[in-house]
Amino acid sequence: MLALSTAVPVMASEVDVLSEPTPVTKAAIDDTEKLWGSTFKTITEDAKAIKSKTGDTLRVVVLRRLEFENDPEVFADKLLDLWYGGDIDDKGILLVLTGMEDGALVGGEKFMSRFDPDLTESIVADTIPYWSRQDKPNRAVLASLERIMAAIDGKEDPGPPEGLKKTTLPKGATARTPEQVEKTRRVS
Repeated sequence: MLALSTAVPVMASEVDVLSEPTPVTKAAIDDTEKLWGSTFKTITEDAKAIKSKTGDTLRVVVLRRLEFENDPEVFADKLLDLWYGGDIDDKGILLVLTGMEDGALVGGEKFMSRFDPDLTESIVADTIPYWSRQDKPNRAVLASLERIMAAIDGKEDPGPPEGLKKTTLPKGATARTPEQVEKTRRVS
């Protein structure tokens, strides 16, 4: 049986996570074996702060990739339903998929009402992919949590990573424009 830990990284596959009972006291599951003890500590502290300030529960799941489910949001929703059944109103899951450079922030109505839809979209579309592309899962988790905590505390969103606008391109994109590509093509 998979053990959840706040101090030691835990190996978990998509199937292992789905077969686990509802996490009661642990805040994170890690499949990457790259999260540091200090990252687990921050996850635990932030989860406790969210619980004490709002009564909401947040769990963080970090996996390399999904093998059977292609959509991170669908997988996170499955976890939410599996772990909490119909009692999901004040529950949430931050899913970080480092190998897929993707993720999800899902939760019940009360939990998600704390976040502007643009914030959740930016965490999933900007923050997680940016740090995952650089193979920095700790930073992906911590930067996402920083933005979540700012929303919970009513503070200004620290925003997506600074380098995002200058260096990040959509998956499969190149830095060249279509016109530049056309100029360099050889006509046979």
